[in-house]
Amino acid sequence: DNVNAAGAAADKLAEAIGDSGEVAAEIHDQTSATGIGRRDGFLNRMKEKHPNIKIVDVKYANDALKAARYIIPR
Repeated sequence: DNVNAAGAAADKLAEAIGDSGEVAAEIHDQTSATGIGRRDGFLNRMKEKHPNIKIVDVKYANDALKAARYIIPR
């Protein structure tokens, strides 16, 4: 379940940053059910349960290799 998995990821990220700060979301694509579920699950959980965390940007990679370049240090 992508929505619930992304919500759990939001909770873990919030815990890791002390439930306060700014984050951006990098989503693999904006048209598949998987991408939409993961985006909505993450953003909705942040809004509902972590009001002290600001989402500063949402970007779409549309390519798994491109997405990996954003999150894996070179």
